[in-house]
Amino acid sequence: VGPAGRHGAVIGDGPAAVRVIAAAGGRVVEVRRGATLARGDDAGFVRRLYANGARAVIEGRIGAGCFATKGA
Repeated sequence: VGPAGRHGAVIGDGPAAVRVIAAAGGRVVEVRRGATLARGDDAGFVRRLYANGARAVIEGRIGAGCFATKGA
């Protein structure tokens, strides 16, 4: 998926996660059941996710493997 610290899976409600990702300056990669995968352009992205209200963030590659895509 990419370098550590730049990709994350924001755990929780999709619409709330999208707002947190936008406020942190990131981009939504994919919305899945229970998590939203996101990408930021710098190493401080995950820290900004938490600062903007994310309750839990896991590394993006793990999130991609652990949460089913919508409709699956």
